[in-house]
Amino acid sequence: MHQKLGQHFLRNKKTLDSIARTANFQEGDVVIEIGSGHGELTKYLKMQNAKCKIIAIEKDAVLAENLYKKYKDDEYVEIIEGDIRKILPKVVREHKLAGGGYGLVGNIPYYLTAYLFRIIGSLYKKPSVCIFTLQKEVALRITANPPNMNLLASSIQYWGVPEIVGFIPKKSFSPPPKVDSAIIKITTLPMVPDKNKIKETQYYTLAKTLFAHPRKTIFNNLRDLAETENIKKETLMERLSDVGINPANRPQDLNVKAIKKICGIVYNEVDE
Repeated sequence: MHQKLGQHFLRNKKTLDSIARTANFQEGDVVIEIGSGHGELTKYLKMQNAKCKIIAIEKDAVLAENLYKKYKDDEYVEIIEGDIRKILPKVVREHKLAGGGYGLVGNIPYYLTAYLFRIIGSLYKKPSVCIFTLQKEVALRITANPPNMNLLASSIQYWGVPEIVGFIPKKSFSPPPKVDSAIIKITTLPMVPDKNKIKETQYYTLAKTLFAHPRKTIFNNLRDLAETENIKKETLMERLSDVGINPANRPQDLNVKAIKKICGIVYNEVDE
């Protein structure tokens, strides 16, 4: 068994078919498959629609070579050997995907999860949909709402709507991991101008600041950042109250809309 890089290959045919059906890619669609392995999911994506363009990215040289041999005569499958953390923006750009919709699918190992979502969040043209298998605990964190909000959830929910499609027992993988997994679907939100002119980088900076100390109050987490923006403590307290946010609450009580409001008042860009 060729197993490196924390890989656990999904073998359950029913689950693979379910993921392909959830993605529901059609003829002419483009899908980037992350960590294609032996081509387990690639096969079912092809079965779902043979004329869907699949760009399969695999870091392991041996697995990538085997995939190339398998699909070298298929004009709708392209195999790329490389690290998704380094090449995803380049693949999107060079395949001219920035001008149209595309999807991301894959079985994502734990070590890659947070970094991958940071890359996706920074893409100028994000995928229209992501279908991933992740550790169950991570999927639950991503789909969390107040009073269980967290940094990962607030970052992803800024640009997409996540939902858990189903759960996968560890026995469905080879070799089996220590924990169960989940199938998560993230539908990208339409990019519309924010009335408060909130910049993406400002939002992410604020979210990191808010959730750096989850046990602290919103006000206490924001004090240092507010000072760098020349906002007095009293002014910060007043602005939070004016937009309906209790400064004494914890950051996990906030949804994305509320975090955007805070972003507006901290950077003094509130639409009065």
